[in-house]
Amino acid sequence: MTTLLKSVLFVLLILSISFPTESLGNDIDTQFSRSINFMMSNMIRQDAAPGSVIAAPSRQHPDYFYFWVRDGALVMESAMDLYQSGRLTSLQKQKLQKFFLDHIMFTQTTQQNALKAAGLGEPKFFVDGRVYSGPWGRPQNDGPALRASSLIRLLSIAIRENWPQLEEMKKILYRANSAEASLIKFDLEYTAKRWHDLNVDLWEEVYGAHFYTLMTQRKALALGSQVAQAFGDPFAAKYYLQEFYRVTQELNRFWDPSRGYIYATLSGRKNISSKSATLGKSLNKSQLDSAVILAVIHSDIGEGLFTFTDDRVLSTFQKVVDSFTALYPINQNNQVAAAIGRYPEDTYDGYQTNSVGNAWVLITAGAAEYLYRTASQLALAPSIRISQANISFYSKTAGLENLSVGKVILRGSDDYNRVLQNLMIQADRYLARVMLHANPDGSLSEQINRRTGIQQGAPNLSWSHAGLITAKLARDRALSNAMVKGSRGKK
Repeated sequence: MTTLLKSVLFVLLILSISFPTESLGNDIDTQFSRSINFMMSNMIRQDAAPGSVIAAPSRQHPDYFYFWVRDGALVMESAMDLYQSGRLTSLQKQKLQKFFLDHIMFTQTTQQNALKAAGLGEPKFFVDGRVYSGPWGRPQNDGPALRASSLIRLLSIAIRENWPQLEEMKKILYRANSAEASLIKFDLEYTAKRWHDLNVDLWEEVYGAHFYTLMTQRKALALGSQVAQAFGDPFAAKYYLQEFYRVTQELNRFWDPSRGYIYATLSGRKNISSKSATLGKSLNKSQLDSAVILAVIHSDIGEGLFTFTDDRVLSTFQKVVDSFTALYPINQNNQVAAAIGRYPEDTYDGYQTNSVGNAWVLITAGAAEYLYRTASQLALAPSIRISQANISFYSKTAGLENLSVGKVILRGSDDYNRVLQNLMIQADRYLARVMLHANPDGSLSEQINRRTGIQQGAPNLSWSHAGLITAKLARDRALSNAMVKGSRGKK
């Protein structure tokens, strides 16, 4: 089925559904604009190298005035979403384009400096590109994979728009005959050769094999195979694709049908060199972790394995939501969706690691994005089959009653339309939760106190604003082409 035909079917389906009048209205548009400004203020600064992204402007309690490879790549993805969204002013778009070019040069610096330290898995740098050499959790191998994927996307944008700098970009980003001299190929070679190595997870706490890291590596290898082929590098293209299939096989090991969720880590142990271990951080015992949901969001390549509607992912999402709904006192307010944290056993409160964990802004916004994108994907499916793994999701989050394993819900039926309607409503409630706790000026910190609802941890966290932005844009896409036109307020 062609992309155009799928889009037409999606629009026709959505036009047939009646949605309620309640909406986020102007609130989400206001927060969206504020988050754009805050994120860009962390990207374009006089006190950081051009192309750097500070994690947050705080220099103490906690000190987040650094560049993390992972955070930088995810902010890049959010910025590219914005760049292609048609939502920016011409001045904002010009600033972003300059930042993208500066980021390429900054990446050259960090890649080369990383070779003098722990290698491309080096996770953390000063904002001028120097390696942070203190004790830390390293290597973190999601970084090179995320960076490769974001740079491949940037290159594709430059090719599509025929940027004046395109030929120079190609020389820097991908050379078939020189890995170390081309940023994308360098990261791809590292990922292809090292994906099976144990490393430190995205929360910088546990040394092991991680679902999130492998998912990001899988995406990078898939995209890398395509770009290698396009740049006359067929042997690399074959190699990356071969490793892509091997990673795919490995990922299936993380599903535990007896518990009904995807494990965050296998063979995990506390990393003795990490900041968390030094301060006595405990290992996540259950392996039920929001990192799995973020992995699905950050690593989507448009095919079926562990995608949004995969029963294993649906089941994991519901398990995560259920665990935090009961855990946090602020979630007794059921007018909005539950605030979501990292994992139930978390003891990092944004300042110290021997405390109690809280909800995270970027994860709660991620729950909204997950549901918007799930609704969009389900809208193109011919049917929904209820299974033992997904029945809890469709009864609780999607709001269907009288379900039984084996039931088939056909597209166009009342139940099918109700699923799409309820997923959109619930996604909005997650964004409403984020905005309920936002500061009056729209600033978003790392965490939301589980008891008081007051923000804490790093203020104006770049990743928090990036997560809000990508969730809002996912909402816009789901509501596009007259989806709930005129019935859910201003888009």
